[in-house]
Amino acid sequence: MPASVGNDAARANRELTLLDKLIEEFVTLWVVVDPIGTIPVFIAVTAGMTAAARRKTAFKAVFVGGCILMFFLAAGQFLI
Repeated sequence: MPASVGNDAARANRELTLLDKLIEEFVTLWVVVDPIGTIPVFIAVTAGMTAAARRKTAFKAVFVGGCILMFFLAAGQFLI
């Protein structure tokens, strides 16, 4: 068996492992954030707002949440 075939198989195995890890991390994040479960809370809190204010609030919440996630992604290993 040529060495390139073994390398290709090892690379495919690593890629599959990386894909499995990415799927696992995405599912974990989805469960923690629970976007479907927060919809009723968001609707209740923003009930008195106009559509434009509600949209602005949603974008701001996503931005702040993303910044918090990125902070802990970068600094989390140092904090542990």
